[in-house]
Amino acid sequence: MKVCIIGGGIGAYNVTEELIKQGNVDIHIFSEEKFLPYNKIYILDVLSGKKTFEQILLKDEAWYKEHGVEILLNTKISKIYPKDKTFVSDKGETFSYDKLILATGSVPKIPPIEGLNKENVFFVNNIEDIYKISNYAKHSKKAAVIGGGFIGIEGAKALKDIGLQTTIVHVFDTLMENWLDKEASDMFVKYLKKLDIDVLLSKKATKFSKDKIEFSDGTTIETDFVILATGVSPNVELAKNSGLNVNKGIVVNEYLETSETDIYAIGDCIEFQGKTFGSVAPIMDQVKVCTKNILNANKETYTMHEPDYAILKSFDISIVVIGNTKDEANADEIIYKNTLKDIYKKVIIKNGFITGAILYNTHGFSEILHLAQSKTSVLGVNTDFLVEDLIEKSENREFDLSHIVCRCNFVTYGTILKAIENGAKTVQDIEKMTKAGTSCGACIPDIKMILSTKVKDYSPTSDVYTPKTNNVDFSIFDSF
Repeated sequence: MKVCIIGGGIGAYNVTEELIKQGNVDIHIFSEEKFLPYNKIYILDVLSGKKTFEQILLKDEAWYKEHGVEILLNTKISKIYPKDKTFVSDKGETFSYDKLILATGSVPKIPPIEGLNKENVFFVNNIEDIYKISNYAKHSKKAAVIGGGFIGIEGAKALKDIGLQTTIVHVFDTLMENWLDKEASDMFVKYLKKLDIDVLLSKKATKFSKDKIEFSDGTTIETDFVILATGVSPNVELAKNSGLNVNKGIVVNEYLETSETDIYAIGDCIEFQGKTFGSVAPIMDQVKVCTKNILNANKETYTMHEPDYAILKSFDISIVVIGNTKDEANADEIIYKNTLKDIYKKVIIKNGFITGAILYNTHGFSEILHLAQSKTSVLGVNTDFLVEDLIEKSENREFDLSHIVCRCNFVTYGTILKAIENGAKTVQDIEKMTKAGTSCGACIPDIKMILSTKVKDYSPTSDVYTPKTNNVDFSIFDSF
């Protein structure tokens, strides 16, 4: 059976790996990019110098050859012909398939701002964008990021790390407004300002020029260049051109099959039961379901593990958000705040079930997410353990061996302990030996906690990132 995968990101790679594990199939990958699949979650770490591009590559060329996977880079697919089971590239090449998987990811949302075509205005969507930003940054002193979501904030930190005076501009009065409440946002703004990252809230950019940004209130700021981080949308261009059912994303059924037989879709590009996706954990679930259905004729149904979660990973403090953190009718809140330690934790409970949580610079992610996703009632129990006990005892937590630490890659506590028994001493060792921590990064605080209790000489400072200011190696881009 010939399986073709259109896309070159983490979804495309992981479904390839899963197909290799589960079946004997002929796999072909088609990617618009010039590089082998890499983990886009970490492209801003390449900008800051925290990681090299080679470190975020998911596998090298030899791995694909070893497993008989044909991968065509720099190849954009323009249209699919489902009746013929063929598709064509923008170069006029025709390819055939038995089963087809769309993993086309997402594309940046384009805001209505004058001057988007200026040479000093950039998006952050792929590694080529990082190359362009880095080149421009070498001759710049000031940078601004439009957008106060996760990507915008991590982008601002990366720019600060390479020595630029950096400003975050956000149209709302709350950073990461889809996830944080005003309390957590205000704490984070204070933290960012301590890092000398300026934050302008309730500011709507209207025009970019060579050296400044103009706002709707008539004010301006000077900047050498701008990064736009104003959100993303599912990449549905190919599906739309090919007559597939498209709404917000590529519409899929419970088998992750599109409106056309034998064409499946996974990841950021899809819409399932009215919902789109932007984090890694759901994609990994989709990969497993999609693979089984391709190999076993639609016998596995996909179920969303709600609530979803997101993590901010580029700072010395951690911010993890689970589910809905907005005010809800008939919902109860458990809140812990310690301004001396810069800690804030909020757990939202409705009808006895956890529906959301904010963990600002504190612990408890794994336990709270498990309770929320397993729909475990917390009625009739002492709910203090959701806050005070976790904060006080988190450094000495013990998990059941089957407890899943890394939800993206399904790595258990027992697997991590085994890696430590086999010589793992750092987060990087755990990543190499188990894959834990290599996707979204939400489990890294727990990995550090486990290392600190199980490795005699481990020090969390050994895994602390030191920015390599103005010392980033971009030789891989010389072929551009």
